[in-house]
Formats: sequence, structure tokens, C-alpha cells
Amino acid sequence: MTNSRVWRDLIAIVSLVVLLLLAFPLLGSLFEDAVELRVLPTPLPARIFLLPLRQVFAVGETQPITPTRFLVYEGGTDVFQMIERRDSFVRLQTLDANFNFWTQSENVSLLPPLATQADFSARGTSARINGANGFACLQNVNASPPFATCQKPANLTRATLIARIVSDAVEFYLGEVEGVNYFIAPEAIIEVK
Repeated sequence: MTNSRVWRDLIAIVSLVVLLLLAFPLLGSLFEDAVELRVLPTPLPARIFLLPLRQVFAVGETQPITPTRFLVYEGGTDVFQMIERRDSFVRLQTLDANFNFWTQSENVSLLPPLATQADFSARGTSARINGANGFACLQNVNASPPFATCQKPANLTRATLIARIVSDAVEFYLGEVEGVNYFIAPEAIIEVK
């Protein structure tokens, strides 16, 4: 009697295991759509640097709207807080939360950027400006953080160059027009004499 009872229990256990092995994939396929995978968003860095001579736009806006007006960041040592990320754009604000703007995500760094390099070899030369090309940005060194307001150089025809300013692959000419300094995009300059 013991032998038949062992065989009966063994057959019951094997049958139960086989049924479970068949049932698990079936249950998994039934509940596949019901299981929701939640991905937690990557936290935004608390402190971030804006690279020098990079464009920012949509000042004070909640959306990274297409820029009609933009600024160029003159500094490199100011610390900002990233408050939002959308597609290829990031929204930064000053640490006191008084000023916020959007920029391309490649314009920011977790580490302090290298200082801009100035080449003064063109100092004193005259540059002829094409108002239809590029842009010019009014230098604003007294602002904190320092942003230069940019526009098409429609009313600028000539500038006395002070220096060629470079930060990584971004290049501008610093030029003076009637006692006012501008960052001038290279494509706006037709000729240097």
C-alpha cells in the first residue's frame, strides 16, 4: 500500500508541475498589457554651467518657442539651475530664480567651462558689416549674469575690431561702433582692412 501511495503522490506532483509550467506563460500573456512599466525621470542637476558665447532665447517663457529675439551669454563662471528639459532644449534659471531662459542642451556643462580666448591681432582694423547676414550683440559686461542682446546688424555698416573671441568652436569678433562694443558674428563681416 505504501508503494502505490508514493506513486500516486509522485504522479500528482509531476502533474501539478506540468500544469503550472503550462499555465505561467498563458497567464503572462494575459496580463502582459495590464502590467505598466514605470520609468522614473532622471533628476535634473542642481547646479549647471552655461558655456560662454552660447545663444539663449525664450527669456521668461515656459515653452522653448522659436527665437525671434535672443541673447548671447558673455560669461562662463555663473552657476545656473536646470529647471526643465524638453527634447534638445533645457530651461535654466539664475540661482535667485529671478531670470530664466531656454538654450540648446549642448550649451550646458556640469563642469566649469574653459575661459574664452581673445586674439588681439586684428585690433584697430576696420571691418565692413553686411546687415543682412549674421547678427551683432550689444556687449553688456555690467549685467549679472552678463548677457548680450542680439539682433540683425541692419544699422551697423563698419566696426573697429578689438579682438576675435573664441570659446570651443564658437567664434565672435568684438568690435566698437561709435563708442559701443558689440559681439559680431563672423558671417556678418564682409571685409577686414
